[in-house]
Amino acid sequence: MLHALHSRFRRLRDRATGEVQFLVVVFLIVFGAASILLLGDLLLGGTAPAIDNAILRALRNPDNLGDPRGPDALKEAFIDVTALGSSTVLVLMTVIVLGFLFIGGRLRTATFVVAVTLGGAMLNTGLKHSIARVRPVVVPQLVEETSYSFPSGHAQVAAIVFLTLGVILSREEPTLKRKRFVLASALGLTLLVGFSRVYLGVHYATDVLGGWTIGLGWLLACWAIDYWLLSSSQASLVGTSPPRVVDKELDRMKQD
Repeated sequence: MLHALHSRFRRLRDRATGEVQFLVVVFLIVFGAASILLLGDLLLGGTAPAIDNAILRALRNPDNLGDPRGPDALKEAFIDVTALGSSTVLVLMTVIVLGFLFIGGRLRTATFVVAVTLGGAMLNTGLKHSIARVRPVVVPQLVEETSYSFPSGHAQVAAIVFLTLGVILSREEPTLKRKRFVLASALGLTLLVGFSRVYLGVHYATDVLGGWTIGLGWLLACWAIDYWLLSSSQASLVGTSPPRVVDKELDRMKQD
């Protein structure tokens, strides 16, 4: 049993593309940062988010905590950036990509996108209500938010949507430089949306790090399940179909 699981894990690791390996590295970095920050909060203040509060104060004028550091244009810019992680923008973006995939006949990839994004959004809602962490009160909010705080929905769902779409688009690019640019752009948008939530005072840093970690973990888990289903389908096809049919169907699976 253990040998079979180890063999399957090795095949999963060997099959991992550069894009998926990139996601694994990002996940480990974010998970490490979240763990360190959460541990620091526990050591310094127990249930009180000491480091989180210090980060929020550091982003405000010490003489007026309602005034964020930087020019007024920076505040307006981050209000615009945070909207990129809103449900409306992410749903519209996902629908457009799904239309593109359906037109191209890539139904399997479209199904994967729906499962990842919808499941990730439902997971975030469930976690928010289960943990029920209140929003920060140490600084005034620069945009109004009333739902629970952990994990950040903007950070989690933005990570899922932007990085999923980034992986899909990068696989269409023929050169390594273009692939890296697409992935870096997706990661950059994810980081900006998450930072904007802390800058605007509507989330603790641990809310955002938690959202990124959970979003990336969910995405990687979905990728692993998708690979397992694809491997099972290929094995079944090889065992039941003529060679020509097998070759044709395998080529279609690879393209999708």
